[in-house]
Amino acid sequence: MDMVTKLKPGIPCGTCGVLRRYLLNFSAAENKADKIATAHNMDDEAENVMMNLFQNDFEKMIRLGPMSGITQYGGFVPRIKPFMFISEKETMLFSMINGINALHTPCPYSGFGFRGVISRKIKELESEIPGSKRNMLDIMMELKKAHAGAYAENAGTRLVNCAVCGAPASGEICEACNLKMQIKRLKST
Repeated sequence: MDMVTKLKPGIPCGTCGVLRRYLLNFSAAENKADKIATAHNMDDEAENVMMNLFQNDFEKMIRLGPMSGITQYGGFVPRIKPFMFISEKETMLFSMINGINALHTPCPYSGFGFRGVISRKIKELESEIPGSKRNMLDIMMELKKAHAGAYAENAGTRLVNCAVCGAPASGEICEACNLKMQIKRLKST
């Protein structure tokens, strides 16, 4: 990401997210995994709820939850979030107490994006109104349940295989390959 931020101005979160999801899915598919367990915790999911709320993206918000990702297309490995209702602090303490070598430092670029702003606000809210993170998740789960039919998983999602790498894509070329080509062009200039 250090190289990418030098070549491509702006907030690196989108680039990192696309490439990270691509690599996770590629590795999981290569190893014939049927699920990817991520370490998303209550703080992460509350951030996602608020970001989607502020960006007026209801459909994306109700796709959140303990299981996410497209599950009905070959090549996509669905994600599960076993820590979704456990706070960031609790997961950190658990790993430290049990000698689990986990990374607890935030991304050096996290303060630059929208998520950084939302994260700080949620921490403030939680200290002033304890339980607000859990309440955000509970309301998201209620909305998800209430609108399950209208926003059924994969509804309206037309997928093809990327012409470059063969990975599932919403267009002829997947976002990861588009980014890789863009970075390659920027490196050559």
